[in-house]
Amino acid sequence: MNGCRRTHAEYHQAKDETSWEIDDNQARQIGRAKRKGTHNQQICIFKTGSFHNAIQKVRCFKGDKMKDPSLKWDPAAYGNLTSLALDPVDIWLPPMFLLNGVKKLEPIGGDTKFHVIVDSNGEINYSPGGVLNAKCPTDIAKFPFDEQTCDLQFVPWGLTLQYVILYPEFENIQLQYFTSHSDWKIVDHSTYLLDIGGLGCIWAHMKIKRQPLYYAIMTILPTLLFSLLNPLVFVLPVESGERVSLSITILLSYAIFLTLVSASIPTSSNPMCTLLTVMIAIIAISGIIVLGAIFSVRYYYSSDPKTICCTVKYLVRMKLRLGLKRNVVQSKADVIVEKFSGKDVAHTLDFIFLIITYGLIFVIIFSYFIYVLS
Repeated sequence: MNGCRRTHAEYHQAKDETSWEIDDNQARQIGRAKRKGTHNQQICIFKTGSFHNAIQKVRCFKGDKMKDPSLKWDPAAYGNLTSLALDPVDIWLPPMFLLNGVKKLEPIGGDTKFHVIVDSNGEINYSPGGVLNAKCPTDIAKFPFDEQTCDLQFVPWGLTLQYVILYPEFENIQLQYFTSHSDWKIVDHSTYLLDIGGLGCIWAHMKIKRQPLYYAIMTILPTLLFSLLNPLVFVLPVESGERVSLSITILLSYAIFLTLVSASIPTSSNPMCTLLTVMIAIIAISGIIVLGAIFSVRYYYSSDPKTICCTVKYLVRMKLRLGLKRNVVQSKADVIVEKFSGKDVAHTLDFIFLIITYGLIFVIIFSYFIYVLS
């Protein structure tokens, strides 16, 4: 009680000439004395920042509410004074740390001084805050349609349950001061208590979802356009002489595009970004298209049947038998002799490569969207 009165006198000495029975050092010792107490915790978030390389940046403050019977006073005896704003050095407060922080281990708020509000009933309200960088597990497999889960782990480092007992005041994170982020949206949040090695820890759980519009326009849409444009090389007439150059140009353009957008795609090996896998697969298909265009042009100008391999001859015969182009001579021995030129071989290869490459591209694209939207 005397400690509370001395603290009151420090802030109102000019108005009240009441004499005190203890000196300044005694009052500070009483105010700083470590007592076992119950601390109600609330987590308030102002704004979520970037989420990059498994580091979540959050601007928030943590409200501590506790009671100390030795700090009670009668408001009627002090001009109906019901609360005091005190310097935190005059009252003992449990040091709270962010357990999964990425920087040095320091109390929440660091060197910033946050004043303490003490009510006449002995209730202490202390709300330190700051910009916190927390290490969180990441799952970017469904980027940019991904959801990330992050826990802010607050612990009174060095003080076991013998000294400090923590309880979450609310079941959820308080968002009354929250400002929405352009890239992320909070879809779920909660607070709960954990006991780790005899330490009472408050976990602030958040699930955030990425806003995919920017990445859909700048990354996914160009990828789709490149992939659908590439197989059209086989529709271009061989006589134009631009087949190989066009296919190589598209391949190099997409490789440069992949280099530019790779900076915006999160880097992780476990799990790997599915979109990046799709883009690499499309580059591989582009390489196959370049090879197909080269072989098609080669056979188009070939006049020697011996230069045509057996597999290609078989494919051409299959195409002719399907009725796409037929030039059949029936011999007396009822043996079918099929005659075809290098142009027939080139047209057959164009048809096969066009169907196969478009088939692979559609399978890859549909599989990707089914996976990320499921």
